Amino acid sequence: MKDINLIPADYIRKKRRSREIVVWGTFIIIGIILLGVLLSLPYYMIYSLSSLDKSLESQIKSLDPVQKDIDTLTQMENEIKVHNDVVKLLSKERVPASGLIEDIAGCVPTNLSIRSLTLNGKNVSLEGQARDNSSIVIFALNLRSIEIVKDVSIKSSAADESGLLTFQMDVTLKVGGEAK
Repeated sequence: MKDINLIPADYIRKKRRSREIVVWGTFIIIGIILLGVLLSLPYYMIYSLSSLDKSLESQIKSLDPVQKDIDTLTQMENEIKVHNDVVKLLSKERVPASGLIEDIAGCVPTNLSIRSLTLNGKNVSLEGQARDNSSIVIFALNLRSIEIVKDVSIKSSAADESGLLTFQMDVTLKVGGEAK
């Protein structure tokens, strides 16, 4: 038996053709949509990066007062460090006066008295009276045994009307790292 096709060939071709057109149309529409998405993606990224940049700039501007405070703090910290260094330097140069006076008083022999003591930096001037030269020499030697004394020199020794010797003495002190 023979199959007879009652559907005309033109109709089948038109139907196939219309299906192809629909498929191609769908592909073209999908392609256009994908092309639009791909072309708009860089603009979207640029826009989002631009808004992020503006946000970061505003945050950086809000940090300007904080940066000024940090700079001020750093400057003050440096000034404090300089002041502390000066204090340390001056404390090395300082002579403990009360301890020095006690040490000098412990060196005074029985036949000698001190009338004046002047402390000027690392120099001490002493004036006093003694009954004899040996007391003055013993006093000078005793002063040399004090740890912070660098040098002792007798400037003058003269007898007054009563027979007592009036003397002047200079004592040079060790300062800073010299003391030990």
